[in-house]
Amino acid sequence: MSDSPIKTPPPFSTIILNENEYNNENENTTENENENKTENENENNKENMRTSTFKISNQAITRRFTLSIEQPTWLELELKVREIFSIPSSVSPGLTYIDEGDDNITISSQIELEDYYKQVKCHEYSDNNIIYRFSLVIFTPLRDYADDDNDNGNNPPGYEEHEEHNVRVCPTQ
Repeated sequence: MSDSPIKTPPPFSTIILNENEYNNENENTTENENENKTENENENNKENMRTSTFKISNQAITRRFTLSIEQPTWLELELKVREIFSIPSSVSPGLTYIDEGDDNITISSQIELEDYYKQVKCHEYSDNNIIYRFSLVIFTPLRDYADDDNDNGNNPPGYEEHEEHNVRVCPTQ
């Protein structure tokens, strides 16, 4: 052993920080606290966030899928329906449901979907999941039904043809 005396540290040490170093340390602490709060809020929001499950039938086939939002837009819904039913872009899908008056209602636009969300009061809930049930309908272009070459002059009274959109308008009685 050596005969040198053991030096003991002073009971406490003082660190001197200039004002900028002190402020930086406080800012870092505040940033970390804010990050932790944000992470906790995100976790709470995930727990409170509702998802939506869609059950869509096409004749004898029913497909089920879940979206991470309670009320998806028509575009989001249409894209998913096209995907799961392999619907080509040459036709347009629509969804039908039976309303409170036992009428068969078709949805094929954002406005109609928003109207559906407003009218539907009773959803089937499963925890934080809403279940929507629809039937699938496919709209084929009018040009598939109407061949200009085979017109034969059998148009009803009030018949009009709009060339710029290739749409035929027949008034209803």
